[in-house]
Amino acid sequence: LDEESANIKHGEFREAFQTLSAKTYAAVGDTDEAARLSALAAETHRVAVDRENSRILPKIPIIGRLVAAKINDWNKNLVTSMDAAVAEGKAPLPVAAHKVDDLAPDVPTWIKIICSLTMAAGTAAGGWKIIKTLGHKMVKLQPVHGFAAETTAATLLAITGAMGMTVSTTHSITTAIMGVGCAKRFNALKFSLIERIMWAWVLTLPAAGGVAYLLVKTFRLVGWIP
Repeated sequence: LDEESANIKHGEFREAFQTLSAKTYAAVGDTDEAARLSALAAETHRVAVDRENSRILPKIPIIGRLVAAKINDWNKNLVTSMDAAVAEGKAPLPVAAHKVDDLAPDVPTWIKIICSLTMAAGTAAGGWKIIKTLGHKMVKLQPVHGFAAETTAATLLAITGAMGMTVSTTHSITTAIMGVGCAKRFNALKFSLIERIMWAWVLTLPAAGGVAYLLVKTFRLVGWIP
């Protein structure tokens, strides 16, 4: 177990492995080994937090803390899931193993290929139109404005990603460009175009959900998925 955990580079995975190993030894009554592995997991957590703090915290204080909190929260969630399994009369180790496996789900290759091709086709078909709309039609951007908008969107996505929040990159960069336009002057924005964009955002949610629903139903009918 020590050799296996040493080969795991990512701090979160290593901590999860050591925590699960400690729970395993505790379940079979080897309290000494369980305590040793628990101490190793705590040390792994401390090293991961220190690494994130030293790498990110001096630059953007809030992001380092958020990443550190994410690592700590995962370990707490693991323990909570195992305690809940015990309370329900279930074996805690399979529950913990499943939770660890969720960190790196085995996505079928055909799904990766279809998603990649679909995203590439969408970008090829409408990418330039989107660039013209955001960079020329909605507001006239200069390089400094593009830098400000991209930095804002990237910072927002980094923070929300560390918090586990699902945020659209397109929505982030679009609203950042709107903010840049407002900083120039309010009448620099074409509000008729912004209204159309807002309507597109509202309609995208049910439309995407409906298409996904129909695709899943179709795949089940033809027997591609259970």
